[in-house]
Amino acid sequence: MREREAKSVFPKGVHMTPIPSPLLGPLLAEIHDIGELKCTLRAVSLIHQATKKPRYISEHQLLSDEVLLNSLGSIEAISE
Repeated sequence: MREREAKSVFPKGVHMTPIPSPLLGPLLAEIHDIGELKCTLRAVSLIHQATKKPRYISEHQLLSDEVLLNSLGSIEAISE
């Protein structure tokens, strides 16, 4: 298949979230648990979606996030 004909894995117009380069290098080496990786990726996504400057999220936002709750099963798992 030629490069022009290659299809994207994601649907056209899908929202993309940039990942900071250190997260894919030295910080990734420090993540030893799938729950920690899920929380880190979700936090990056939520921070990217924040509209206020400076961009941030609160601990409460992370602990009450439906995606993380469904993925990890409990607030305690997110807290870890």
